[in-house]
Amino acid sequence: MEGIGSSSASVLLTLIVPLLSRVTTEELASSLNQIVARGSDEDYDFASHLLENYHGETPTHEVIKELIDRLPENDPRLNRLDVCLGNADGVWGEFGMVAAFRKTKEEISLWRNDSRPKVREFAASYVRNMEQRIASEQRSAEIRRELRIRDYETESE
Repeated sequence: MEGIGSSSASVLLTLIVPLLSRVTTEELASSLNQIVARGSDEDYDFASHLLENYHGETPTHEVIKELIDRLPENDPRLNRLDVCLGNADGVWGEFGMVAAFRKTKEEISLWRNDSRPKVREFAASYVRNMEQRIASEQRSAEIRRELRIRDYETESE
């Protein structure tokens, strides 16, 4: 089966994404694994674009790892995968993003034991970056909380 061209991939994604609400993440991951296994750049492009809509859900991790292993170093599609993993869906509370980032960091930390060197390198880099994001978000949440407390005290006086 031939790969999907870049321009047709965009059109196809526009048509497919609304329909995906009916497909489980596990079914999607299985289909994407088959697409990635075909090995064309167009297929990698299609899969990486589609994964951006899945917020790094655990069932997609095997597809993401396979793409990491197959893509050349410094390929821009690796950035899409990084974004996909860093997206959080449905966080609650002042420190919701911190909790979501910690959970993702823990999941990706396990990739450092993967048999594929590129996946291990990606995981090590991702974990380092996530530690910085966690610290930054923690500080921001604490500042927002402190400002809210001060605003409330000022209004109460």
